[in-house]
Amino acid sequence: MANITNGRQIRTDDFATEDRQLVQKLAFQLNPFISEVSNALQSNLTISENLNAEYKIVAIKVDASGIPIGNNKFSTKVKAQGIPIVRVTGNNFPTGAPFLSYVQRGNIIEIQHITGLLANSDYSLTVLILG
Repeated sequence: MANITNGRQIRTDDFATEDRQLVQKLAFQLNPFISEVSNALQSNLTISENLNAEYKIVAIKVDASGIPIGNNKFSTKVKAQGIPIVRVTGNNFPTGAPFLSYVQRGNIIEIQHITGLLANSDYSLTVLILG
């Protein structure tokens, strides 16, 4: 994939004298936007600042069926369309790629099941709530 180059700024000198006043007004509004978009597209977009998504760290333990033991709820500002697990830490390694099922009621996410974790082990999951 090709890299995005810096967007060229609108300069009044590039236009006919009779158009420069209008071009200057447009450039005042458009040049900062061109710079921001160009900068963002050069690997400066972040999930938390630019997308309808939120990272959460969830402490969790599951039983042998993958049902959470103890607190299985957390709050979010996002209407969740999906919640991938992006990182797992704990004293034991997951037995497979972890996946969770959940329900959302208002701004509360309730985890119902998690696959891939050892029973009765403490884990910290970093999840990405996608809106």
